[in-house]
Amino acid sequence: YKETYMKFENNVQGFLDEIKGKWVKDVNYDKEKQTIELIGTKSDDCFCPLATKSITPELFCECSKGWQKGVFEGISGKKAEVSVLESVLRGGDRCSFKIVMS
Repeated sequence: YKETYMKFENNVQGFLDEIKGKWVKDVNYDKEKQTIELIGTKSDDCFCPLATKSITPELFCECSKGWQKGVFEGISGKKAEVSVLESVLRGGDRCSFKIVMS
C-alpha cells in the first residue's frame, strides 16, 4: 500500500481525511502535540484482511501497530510511537490507535 499512502508525504491531514469514513470513524489530530487518535468504525471482525476474529490471536494487533508506525513515519518523516486503544481481537467493538510523532 506504499503507493497509496506516500502520495500524502508531508501531508498528514490529507491522509487522515482520506482514511476517515473507510475503516476510521473519527480522527482526533492535535497538530501542535503531534498526536493522532484513530477511532475505528464499530465492527464484528478485524478490519485487517489477514485476520479473522474467531481464529486470529490478539497478538496479531502488534502487526497493525507496526503497519500504522510505518505509514505515519513514511508520511510525516518523523518517528512514530503507536499504541492500540481498542481492538476487536482483544474484545473491543472496534480497532482504534493512538499515534505520537516526534
